Amino acid sequence: MKISLNVLQLYKQASPTIKASLWFVACSVVQKGLSFITVPIFTSIMPVEEYGHFSLFQSWLSVILIFATLNVHFQVYNNGALKFQSHTDEYVSSLIGLSWLVSCVLFLSFALFHKFWTPITGLPLHWMLYMFLDCTMMMPYNIFLCRERMSNSYKSVVFITLLNIFSITLVGLYMVSTHNGTADSRLLSTVICEVVIGLILFSFLFRLGKKLYNKIIWKYVLHLAIPLLPHYLANIVLSSLGNIMISRYCGNDKLALYTVAYSLGMIMQIVVNSVNAAINPWIYRTMEKQNYRELRKGTGILYIIMAVLTILPTVLGATYIRLFMNPSYYEAAELIGIIAASSYFTYLYSIILVFELYYEKTKYTSTASVIAAIVNAALNYFGIRVWGYKSVAYVTLICYILLALVHYYFLDKICTANKISISKIVDAKLTCIVGIFVCILAFLISSFVKGLSF
Repeated sequence: MKISLNVLQLYKQASPTIKASLWFVACSVVQKGLSFITVPIFTSIMPVEEYGHFSLFQSWLSVILIFATLNVHFQVYNNGALKFQSHTDEYVSSLIGLSWLVSCVLFLSFALFHKFWTPITGLPLHWMLYMFLDCTMMMPYNIFLCRERMSNSYKSVVFITLLNIFSITLVGLYMVSTHNGTADSRLLSTVICEVVIGLILFSFLFRLGKKLYNKIIWKYVLHLAIPLLPHYLANIVLSSLGNIMISRYCGNDKLALYTVAYSLGMIMQIVVNSVNAAINPWIYRTMEKQNYRELRKGTGILYIIMAVLTILPTVLGATYIRLFMNPSYYEAAELIGIIAASSYFTYLYSIILVFELYYEKTKYTSTASVIAAIVNAALNYFGIRVWGYKSVAYVTLICYILLALVHYYFLDKICTANKISISKIVDAKLTCIVGIFVCILAFLISSFVKGLSF
């Protein structure tokens, strides 16, 4: 009882940033916990081929989303939020207007030239409609979360996030179970929930901002967002190109296996993203104050915490597959550790990327990502042919390590140009030691799992 009271007292005394981080992480744990419960249910209801089709849609959605929304709800939002902080509501509604205009133009081109695009994507025309609704209705939701996170208003973020998670999950389970486990029913259930929530949030944000177009805001956002498109696209290549290539060269059944392994291996990535969502505004504010010692200390602690979190899936993932999933998915267990190690380097470079964006060096950001994407495409092309779909996991790890190294090189250039020692911001020795430890442990556990008799 005394310990509980002490913890409660510490929480009350914590800064708004720490409280927000805790709640965002808690929300992520709920989301992934729900995923743990529902993934084996979905995979048991949906045939492997149908689950593979659903995974293919998700992969293409991640690519199209970049062009349809310009990803204005990502890092660009923080820069604009500081610049237009006296006109926050108008800034928010204008971002939605900009993304919707781009989405409409893009999907109009898909509709007019669907005979060209359908063979390339492998998606039927009505799935492209689902994708259009998905992209447009996700924007009010994502922009709302950005707006609230920037002000550390975690209560509204937690409520809306949980509402979205549970509605998509419950409606999805109902639709899939009553429609013979088809991928179409799974996608339709997601779109229905996102349209309802998106329209509610749009009406709220538009009532506050009252404008969908502001020339100054659109110009500033486009100035930052367009140079970042290669970066976002390259990141999708890193995370999704392997899926598309597996589907094409190995079949959707192998894609389903890899998707399960990737979902379990990257399970802590959602925690990483939640921490980043809370910590990025803090980095911006700390950089403005030039409090580099606090930055180095805070990021160093987070590197260690994230390394520990990335190890957990390597230990628990194989057991989870063995206990709760169909035997046809057992083969995926040996890839979890390798994929999990990638998430540490994802966090490592994502922190460095914030500094690049703070100084508006978007060319560096895009260059690093494009380099890693080209290497990823080349290695996957040859790797899948020689070693099969499992090679994608190893290629992913190699490319995220490369991405972290290139970003570190560019950060050093930025620090030199601004007469700042990079050692004041990043503890390179600590991050290297932790990274090597994560990789070694991941390989050992993966080798152990491969040797087990499932």
